[in-house]
Amino acid sequence: MLERDRRVVSVLCRSGATPDYACIGGTFTFPEYRQRGLGKHLCAFLITELLHEVSAVQLIVVDDNLPAIALYRSLGFTTVAPRRAGRPSNRRTQRAGYRHTRCPL
Repeated sequence: MLERDRRVVSVLCRSGATPDYACIGGTFTFPEYRQRGLGKHLCAFLITELLHEVSAVQLIVVDDNLPAIALYRSLGFTTVAPRRAGRPSNRRTQRAGYRHTRCPL
């Protein structure tokens, strides 16, 4: 969680782990704080910390979430596997798995 003036402006969750990798997800920055690099800063911090514990950090993102994909790629994530995933509406959508194996800073 990243705060500015006692207000949460960006969040990111560590959502799971194995001995070899950690998963992150739930990246969100409130609209009025976007395009300032806050989400990128928060992701870079957590990725750096996690890579001290595991050899890789992974995430899954919906393939039409272009701002998120651009953010993750700018941090060094690469696509490892596209996959189909269901949504609550039962609509099928394409998602892709991404993996980061080096320190972004």
